[in-house]
Amino acid sequence: MRFLYVAPRFHTNQYYSIKSLLNKHEVFFWACYNDFSEIYLPIEYEKIKFSLFSKRTASRLPDKNRMKYLRKRALPNFVWLIKRFIQINPDVVVIRDWSYTNIIIAVLSKFARKKCILYNQFPVYNSELKQEKHIFNSLYNARISPVYGSGSIKNKKDHFVPFVIEKSEARNRRYFKDNKINILIIGKYTKRKRIYEFIKHLNCKEYMKYYRITVIGQATSKEQKEYYNKCQSIKGENVELLKNIPYETISKYYLDNDIFILTSEDEPASYSIIEAMRYGLVVFSPDENGTSNYIDNGKNGYIYSTKDFDFVLNKVNLLEKNRELTITMAQRSSEIINQFYESNNYSEKIEELISNLNNK
Repeated sequence: MRFLYVAPRFHTNQYYSIKSLLNKHEVFFWACYNDFSEIYLPIEYEKIKFSLFSKRTASRLPDKNRMKYLRKRALPNFVWLIKRFIQINPDVVVIRDWSYTNIIIAVLSKFARKKCILYNQFPVYNSELKQEKHIFNSLYNARISPVYGSGSIKNKKDHFVPFVIEKSEARNRRYFKDNKINILIIGKYTKRKRIYEFIKHLNCKEYMKYYRITVIGQATSKEQKEYYNKCQSIKGENVELLKNIPYETISKYYLDNDIFILTSEDEPASYSIIEAMRYGLVVFSPDENGTSNYIDNGKNGYIYSTKDFDFVLNKVNLLEKNRELTITMAQRSSEIINQFYESNNYSEKIEELISNLNNK
């Protein structure tokens, strides 16, 4: 089959999903823009061409507003769009959320009798049935999301398709580099990631000075650079703040650490949790994170009440005192990845979904 994915950008959480499809299918990817942390190696990536009006409008906006405009309100170049759509002739179109461009592509897919799948990160299962009242819901055949949710009820069009990653081979990795508990945090240097608050909190704990904490984040915009400098101003000697590390080199940092902590709030669906589990780390996630239920709570990590850093640091202290437990939990992370979230799970679920749609 031929797949056409359309998204604001090629997020790294889609890398292994696309790679798994490429084993059997052709995949094309359209995006509005690219970002510093992204890699495009497995796919034929193409930037969406926008209308002259939209390009002129975007050029007058500041960077932050320009990206938001392109991903939501910009109109495509219709000649380019129709020509490329006909050339690719996809069997399946997957659109990331609703935007003016994606609505037009969904309409085009419907007229061309192509299967259209909406991909977003809203929970599949809820505590009550949410009626689909969106005016454009008739344009897509199914919705997929990597967020399972906490309820037991879902709409008939909704399907859980998890984030995936390559098989874990971390079972024989080493732990406790320099005989220390090593902690890793990954996230953009922005207020929502709460890195500053976490550093400030651990500074109040005397025992935390014996641990090594590494923070890796993106600091390319003015806002991110200011937040990075703010974090630098309070960090202790045991905290290392790294910025703008190429994605291809991230594996080294996972393998140098024992524990991964997601510190953010209002996190739709963290992919770093999955990466950390693949590399055999004990993982901590706030309960607001949409992928927190990828964790077997108490077995390979802990789900904590968002902002409750006391709970996190108390558990870290427990793991320091029982290093055998740390290794057992870390290896359980690898087992969970290989059992439920290995790359081929994505292509199998998508193929099953499309087969069911074709049989309707």
